[in-house]
Amino acid sequence: MTQPNKEQNKMTAGPTFTVLFVDDETSILRSIKRIFHRTNINMLFATSGQEALELFAENDIAMIVSDMKMPNMTGADLLAKVAELYPDTYRVILTGFADLDSIMKAVNQGGIHRYIQKPWDNQNLLLTIKDGLKYTKLKQENVVLQNKLFKQNRALKELNSSLDKKVATKTQQIQLALKKLKQEQVASEKMLFNCISVHPELDGGFAQSVSRLATEIAEKLHLEPKMIKAVKDASLLCQIGLLGKEVHLFNTAFNELNYEQQKAYVRQVDVANMMLSPLTHAQPIVDIIYHQFEYYNGQGYPNMKVADDIPIGARILFIARDFWRYRIGKMTGKHLDAIDARIEMSKHKGTKYDPRVYDIFTSVSLADQVICQDGSFNVNNLKPGMELARDIYNAKYVLMLPEGHVFTDATIQKLKHYELNHKEELKLFIKE
Repeated sequence: MTQPNKEQNKMTAGPTFTVLFVDDETSILRSIKRIFHRTNINMLFATSGQEALELFAENDIAMIVSDMKMPNMTGADLLAKVAELYPDTYRVILTGFADLDSIMKAVNQGGIHRYIQKPWDNQNLLLTIKDGLKYTKLKQENVVLQNKLFKQNRALKELNSSLDKKVATKTQQIQLALKKLKQEQVASEKMLFNCISVHPELDGGFAQSVSRLATEIAEKLHLEPKMIKAVKDASLLCQIGLLGKEVHLFNTAFNELNYEQQKAYVRQVDVANMMLSPLTHAQPIVDIIYHQFEYYNGQGYPNMKVADDIPIGARILFIARDFWRYRIGKMTGKHLDAIDARIEMSKHKGTKYDPRVYDIFTSVSLADQVICQDGSFNVNNLKPGMELARDIYNAKYVLMLPEGHVFTDATIQKLKHYELNHKEELKLFIKE
């Protein structure tokens, strides 16, 4: 665990919130208490789910951070109860890396907002708590603004006065608040990509390369902007179903697997569909991932869809994904250059691959198809107000900041501090 830094001090300003930490190991709770002792948050501690619920009955708790594995009542069960009784509470789970089933249970039943992997990084823990309290404060402010706007509108009708300008101002404030909430939602979705990137047997760089190629194909097909965005995001998450599969299935080249193993491999889409099902607002992304192994001739999985019945995004992803699987040896066991990969794929045009999409794919420049193209903008050149044109990832392909983020002095300093602590130079793309 790293030592906390000045992020700790930044949490001393503003209103005091109560955060409840739950873990059956008192040594863990003591460690957490040391991390946050200089902040102004009011800390409560519980060693069981039942004790935590008793504290909820007696205190106004803004956030709960609970360990997953506890006797009698698991963290997932506790957070599900909290979500039912205290739905406005920000919910964070502490869990071991390999505990996928427990994470899925916590997401589906407990409606968690974030999860933190054990052993945690103190800096990440501080930032997670800080972000959660900012989220809580923003929700409270939004409720206040909406109530205030409602009263003002009622007064307008009753008094028939000309307060249009003030109403417009308040409306704009609410819209800005809702926009911030939407950005939080997008950042939470991108956390799923980090689950892939931090997995020791998966490759965030591969996902980025697939996404870049798939996006270019979608643009050349002149799809609607929303669909292009869905193709981009689905490609980044195309491997997420492998998190629920045995390691040998994705460590072995596909053509070297036996028939039953190949069937098990493509059934990763069932795992992905289950994991992503709570994201009802992102159904186009879920559909693309779910149908990424549908053959154009109707012999694919899971629904044996044919030709145009297959979502166009899935047909694009199939080609972009397989191109990079050939490139990195995940298809035949041999790394192929771009030309040889295309030659192999051409054998399946019209059977696996949509001929029209494949022809567009062959028009994409091979010179652009390199893994993890680097950026060209240095952190030291950042200025407040600049907007990110692409997501920022660190060397381990963990998302740092999402596309569209508008830099402030605070976020610039965070990136500089990250570079200093990790001895890593971040590269960025900035919108012109």
